[in-house]
Amino acid sequence: MNDDFKRCSSFLASKCVYKVFLFQNLYKEDLDWIRGMGWIPVGSLENQKCKRAAEILSEHLYRQPPHTFKFTTPADAPEFVIAKQNAQQLNSKLYTEAWDNDKKTIHIMPDTPEIILARLNSVQMSDKLYKKGWNEAKHAGYDMRLDAIPIKVAKASRDIASDYKYKQAYEKEKGHHIGFRNIKDDPKLVWSMHVAKMQSDREYKKGFMKSKTKFNIPADMMEIVQAKKCQELVNDFNYKTRLHTWTCLPDSNDVMQARHAYNLQSDQLYKEDLDWIRGMGWIPAGSLDDQKCKRASEILSEKQYRQPPYNFKFTTLPDGPDLIQAKLNAQNMNKRLYTEAWDNDKKKIHVMLDTPEILQAKLNAVQTSDVSLSLRTFGSK
Repeated sequence: MNDDFKRCSSFLASKCVYKVFLFQNLYKEDLDWIRGMGWIPVGSLENQKCKRAAEILSEHLYRQPPHTFKFTTPADAPEFVIAKQNAQQLNSKLYTEAWDNDKKTIHIMPDTPEIILARLNSVQMSDKLYKKGWNEAKHAGYDMRLDAIPIKVAKASRDIASDYKYKQAYEKEKGHHIGFRNIKDDPKLVWSMHVAKMQSDREYKKGFMKSKTKFNIPADMMEIVQAKKCQELVNDFNYKTRLHTWTCLPDSNDVMQARHAYNLQSDQLYKEDLDWIRGMGWIPAGSLDDQKCKRASEILSEKQYRQPPYNFKFTTLPDGPDLIQAKLNAQNMNKRLYTEAWDNDKKKIHVMLDTPEILQAKLNAVQTSDVSLSLRTFGSK
């Protein structure tokens, strides 16, 4: 019995030791069945963040057109009624309708002094009548002979200014001159070439350009020897003396301690536990970041922040003190009611044609008129 118990205990001990040595293989067995499988990031936290950021920054969703909101103002609302009344009161067409109708019914006689004066002014200021005689003379035409003095003068001026006439004699004489056989026979050309060489910067520096790249320095020159000695002194290879390389046994205490310290500081061994889960998919629904994003979207929701007015059931009483006061203020500030009596008085005023002021204005118009002044001057002549 004791022998069997000893054999079992030794078997269990060896099995435990075997599991301890093979712990890494047993630890990573769960990763083998999922290794190499693909992963689709649809629904992940980063994907949801990107979608929500795109919705927040969307210009199409932010600036919605008014026709997407189903809201209708009642036709009998106080604001709508007061807006219609204000539009009618501020309408310029309705304000000037009576005056426009009166202007259409006014008739002025064609023999009034003002109409006659306007016609005379139009005749005097007309550009067409001013140029009428000149246009008729142009249409009648004219006859100019070829032997007229202006025609001859124009031809002579053209010949004088013509470049062809100016060079005609030179072109005829070209090729008839007998010159020198070459350039060296002409002393003027030889002298010109000599002056050009004297003034040429290239000829002036030709000798210097040939000799500036030719130089010779002796090898035993004092400066060369001094430079070589300085180079040997400042040489880093000769300055530093290399020591021999030490060799350590692999089973020494220092080497084993260093390896243990490297293993403790190794990031690869520190993250070995992450290898079995690397590549596995994960759904972030219900996580802390997901809940934060949902709460932030509710806080930043424009739809929940700006609710349409029809969601609030509230109606203003027509006999409320503020509404009555607003109506009284609108009547007090109405410009049409304020000037209604004065406008009615202006329409009833009628001035007689034989009043002294009207007669005096007509006499002043006649006296200050340019037409009447020209007629009086012509009559006196």
